[in-house]
Amino acid sequence: MRYFLSLLLTCIISLSCSKEKSCKKTASTYIYEVNSPEETTVNQLTNLDLSLILNGCDYFYKLESKGEFEREITAKITQETCLYCTTSITETIVTYSFLAKKPGTYILKFKSSSNTHIEKQIVVK
Repeated sequence: MRYFLSLLLTCIISLSCSKEKSCKKTASTYIYEVNSPEETTVNQLTNLDLSLILNGCDYFYKLESKGEFEREITAKITQETCLYCTTSITETIVTYSFLAKKPGTYILKFKSSSNTHIEKQIVVK
């Protein structure tokens, strides 16, 4: 019986220790302002400035882009979930690098809320 309780206690401790809590979580955040040119040329890297709002535990992670002539761009952040977060709100400006390999009109849709986008049109010559 003593051996059984010892074995049971060892199993419980090892299971509880093996499930470490992750303190980082990746999430989407919203873009509230976009500064972009109206035209560019083929194969020329064009930078667009995007403004994001972050709280004390948010850190910019990356931009995700889907599509070619109509692109949806979403900002991703990393959130520290094990820390006490300050209530400070900061504006962060990040750069989206746009490169078009074909001429035409490109529609860039930057996610600005759960169901809306900021749309920018860039003509590539």
